[in-house]
Amino acid sequence: MQIGAILGVIALIIGVAAIGVGQPNHMWFPLLLGGGLLVVVFGSLSRTMPGRYEQLELQKMRALDLV
Repeated sequence: MQIGAILGVIALIIGVAAIGVGQPNHMWFPLLLGGGLLVVVFGSLSRTMPGRYEQLELQKMRALDLV
């Protein structure tokens, strides 16, 4: 999960740098859009997924205890 967020931050930094040097829209817009989406999606998943993994592991342990 963190790798996706890190790639998003890198894309955002490159997009902002592209704006700074005066690149046209078609150069920096995909970087900012993709980087922003990666940061939002993977950033929010990094908070919720560990709890979900814990729930699934407990469910599996309960199922094995019933056998």
